[in-house]
Amino acid sequence: MVKVFAVVFFSVIFSLSAQAKEKNAKTSQNETNKVSDPITMGEPTYGGSGCVQGSVSTTLTEDKKSLSIIFDNFVAQAGGSTNRQKDIKKCNVSIPVRVPQGMQFALLKTDQRGFYSVPNKGTASYLSSYYITDTGNHFRLSFQDNKTTNIKSNNEDEYTFSHQFAALVWSPCGTNVNLHLDKTVTVTSNKNMDEAMATVDSIDNAISKKQPGFELFWRNCK
Repeated sequence: MVKVFAVVFFSVIFSLSAQAKEKNAKTSQNETNKVSDPITMGEPTYGGSGCVQGSVSTTLTEDKKSLSIIFDNFVAQAGGSTNRQKDIKKCNVSIPVRVPQGMQFALLKTDQRGFYSVPNKGTASYLSSYYITDTGNHFRLSFQDNKTTNIKSNNEDEYTFSHQFAALVWSPCGTNVNLHLDKTVTVTSNKNMDEAMATVDSIDNAISKKQPGFELFWRNCK
C-alpha cells in the first residue's frame, strides 16, 4: 500500500565555502586574505509543475553565503484515485551567483534524498541536470547533464542518491552567473492502476564528502 502524504516538505540547503583549494594551487597568505569568501548568492527564482509559484519559501542569510529553500509539494503520483497512468513533475531553481574579478568556481558533489513507492510493473525515474548561464543567457555551461536514476518495480523505500562530478567544470573568469538545478520526477502505474509515488525530499551539494550542504569550490582564475 502506498504511503499517503498530505503535504511533502523538503529543503535545499546551500552554503558557500571559501576553504577549498585546488591540489596544486600555491597561494600566499596575503593573497588568501584578499580573496577570502569572495562568492555570494542572491534570491533564487523557480518554476515548474513541482514548484509552482507560491509553493516555495526561501531564506538567504545576511552574509549571502547560505540559502534555504523549502518546497510544499514536489510529488509525482499515478494510479489509484489520480486516474493517471503516468505523472511527471519538474522544478528548475535558478540562483544568481556573484563572482568577483579574478575568481571562478566549480560544483563538485551532490546528494539527493526522498521517497518512492512503485507497484509491480510500475516505474519511477529521477532526472537531474546542473548548469550555469550568464545573466544574459548568452551561454550555457553544464556541470552534468541527464543524470538518471531508475527505480525497479514492486519497490518502496526512502532513498539517498550520491554522486561526484567526474571532472571539475569551472565557471568563466570573473563573470556573474545563474546556477540552475533542474529536477524531473516521473512515475507510471501498471495495468491495474495501482498507486505509484515518487518524491524529492532534499538536495545537498558539497565540495567534499565530509562537508554537509551545498558548497562552491572556488579558485583564482587559471
